[in-house]
Amino acid sequence: MNQSDLKPARLAAGLTRSQVAQYAKVEPITVYRWETGRRTPQRFVLEAVLEWLKQQETP
Repeated sequence: MNQSDLKPARLAAGLTRSQVAQYAKVEPITVYRWETGRRTPQRFVLEAVLEWLKQQETP
């Protein structure tokens, strides 16, 4: 899993940036920056968020 997986995982889970930001305890603009590559989240944060998004996916 890497940073480029973030947006597709969020969309597959049907969640907004605000919802991901709330889970990660960051501002929605930060999630936007992660998704566009303007900022890089810490590895453990990225892994936790991606795992959480995977669990949120709708069948």
